Amino acid sequence: MYRVCNMQHFGREGIGSMPKKIASWLRLLDRGCLVSRSRKCLTNVPHYVSSVEMNAPRPSFRLLARRSLGIAMLGCLLVAATGIQAEEDAPFPKLPPGAGEIDPKAPKAFTATESGLKYRILRQGAGVKPAAVQRVEVNYHGWLFNGRVFDSSYSRGMPITFGLNQVIKGWTEGMQKIGKGGMIELEIPGYLGYGLQGQASSGIPPNATLHFLVELIDIMD
Repeated sequence: MYRVCNMQHFGREGIGSMPKKIASWLRLLDRGCLVSRSRKCLTNVPHYVSSVEMNAPRPSFRLLARRSLGIAMLGCLLVAATGIQAEEDAPFPKLPPGAGEIDPKAPKAFTATESGLKYRILRQGAGVKPAAVQRVEVNYHGWLFNGRVFDSSYSRGMPITFGLNQVIKGWTEGMQKIGKGGMIELEIPGYLGYGLQGQASSGIPPNATLHFLVELIDIMD
């Protein structure tokens, strides 16, 4: 809203000259040319407003809502188009006995995929990466959000072999991101893990987020 200066700026003519001077000032305001000498403006004459302001169409609530919804949808489309989203930095996990070293250049931030899986590659590995139908040999260490370890091949001293299409969805997706000799940390939401049923035998509650450290030893076929 345009501001109108107080009575002292109207000169000796007094109130009788107010409309003419205000009209002149407002024409200057419309052109962006007016600067007040005193830099002080009051609101004791709020009914004198620019014709531009009076006649300007005001957006309706419905129009504003549509614009806000459009901006929100555009943001969602941009995220979906990239397919991944960077997360905040987090400290590296404590390595279990027998695990290999983390690459000094490994990222401290997780990356979130479109499915909701979060991962960070602690050691890239070499060669080709496994496909979803291949069998792999791995060592792994799994824990819950409170740090409680629920399973670990390191503690058993024996790696495990399985097909990537025979495990939870978070593993299937995540293990395709490293090559032989690589190490990856996975943060798997419940719907990509054991879901609402959990896994009572391992002490995994329903819809639990699972954390894994996995080393890919070999790709079998």
